[in-house]
Amino acid sequence: MAILNGLFFSAFAVVASGFLLYAESFWWGDFQKQAASAHYPVAEGTVLTSKTVEKNQPPRSNLPRNKIVFTPYVEYRYNIGSSSFICDRFRYTLGLNRSGDDSWAQSVANKFPPGSKVHVSYNPANPSEAVLDPGLGGTDVSLLLAFVPFNCGIAALWLVVLSWARQVFFKPVAGGVCLRKQGNDFRMRLPRFRPILIALAFIGAASFIALFGAEHHGTIGYGLTVWSIVIGLTLAVYTGLLLRIRSGAYDMIIETGTNTIILPKMFGRNTQVRLSFKEVKNVWSEHVEQRNNGLYSFTYAPTLRLHDNTDFRVANWRDRDKAESFSIWLAKQITVPVVT
Repeated sequence: MAILNGLFFSAFAVVASGFLLYAESFWWGDFQKQAASAHYPVAEGTVLTSKTVEKNQPPRSNLPRNKIVFTPYVEYRYNIGSSSFICDRFRYTLGLNRSGDDSWAQSVANKFPPGSKVHVSYNPANPSEAVLDPGLGGTDVSLLLAFVPFNCGIAALWLVVLSWARQVFFKPVAGGVCLRKQGNDFRMRLPRFRPILIALAFIGAASFIALFGAEHHGTIGYGLTVWSIVIGLTLAVYTGLLLRIRSGAYDMIIETGTNTIILPKMFGRNTQVRLSFKEVKNVWSEHVEQRNNGLYSFTYAPTLRLHDNTDFRVANWRDRDKAESFSIWLAKQITVPVVT
């Protein structure tokens, strides 16, 4: 990755992380209060008003602006010692006090008819602050899934930045690939994609799908079940990828005793390919053009070119410095020129 590109991604990662933390802080405050309300002291109250309120969807919501939502409005009075308080808060958590379906809002309003006695959970540090529905529910837990794709994107961005910084400031051997020396031989793991990046992409996509498929206003058990499924599937995907890499499926082997290179079954090769050092003319870093919706980008593929001009691609990375560093190292091991 060029210096300017690396600096741009670093700056973007800092700004994006700050913006995400700022946005999440609003929801997290309500989430913490809702969790703490499970341990609030309880007072007896009386319902004063109970109805369903129809509202236009607020602009900052994830639903269309012209969407009509329904909110249960329950006003109640309760006494703490000699002080009397009136409150209309049902619960703290943002977004869970309304629904696009009026049946849920109406069911809440029907549950608290005017004049009925209710248990009010109030904040001991601020008795005027109270809720009728204390503690976390299933949707509180499920809605955490909404933040997973964004956090996964930020995490992946920081991994790219850290990889760039490692290349620029530490100049790792062979571009930083996983390199193991066994006697006089070298074994290099060259998976096309890092398992952690695939796992982040998977859990981000799975969380997005689960969020929209989850039951609205479900139980805490339901929310935990959804989370368990998402995390379990992600761990299964990550473990499967890791085991395949550790099995040697993506290993390139340099046998210095026999002057032989063994290439893994990758890039269209159905079997391992054994090449003698003498067959290799040079090592070069191929620039691979990528087109996506009219946009162009490049990846860089260290490649072995034989004397008969046959090419064998070894790896393919977006980081140009990594590809060129690895190409130089590989050419040195097999004593052939490098073309960059």
